Amino acid sequence: MTEPFDLVFDETGTPHVPASGVALLRAQLGHDPHPGETVSVALVDDGDQMSDIADDVIDNWLRTEVLPSIQEVRADPSKMIPAEVVYAELDELHAQWLAAGR
Repeated sequence: MTEPFDLVFDETGTPHVPASGVALLRAQLGHDPHPGETVSVALVDDGDQMSDIADDVIDNWLRTEVLPSIQEVRADPSKMIPAEVVYAELDELHAQWLAAGR
């Protein structure tokens, strides 16, 4: 049986697993995770709490990442990246992603 535990989000919106959660994850895995090991977890929706957490993370990202970038470009428009450059970089990343078989 799986026991619930709460993720703790820091000021940047990054989730951290408490010690009790780490112990539960180790028990589920049956071993200590290896560096770089990927572990899939399923989030269980307990009503509006998951929605509230997602809203908080998105709100934090908008305030700490997006807004400062917008303010920086407004203050100095020469820092803007032309759309053509962005699309070319995205096309290249997509090609690499496809070539890697993803």
